[in-house]
Amino acid sequence: RAFRMNEKTNSEVLFAWLQLAVAHRYDAAVPALDRFLTSQGRRKFVQPLFEALVQSDWGRPIATRIYARTRGT
Repeated sequence: RAFRMNEKTNSEVLFAWLQLAVAHRYDAAVPALDRFLTSQGRRKFVQPLFEALVQSDWGRPIATRIYARTRGT
């Protein structure tokens, strides 16, 4: 919270943060993860995050919900 990581605008920094957040099942990062995955078009960011999400029971519903909204865009 102190570093306001969920609000970063640098894609590289935000991607690194979201990878850590997914790995540790950090619920407070889910809104930032949702925004990032629905606005980011770069596969190098999107694919690893989706893969990490679907590998856990915690992340699979999140990935499914976001993918359902974005797959046609």
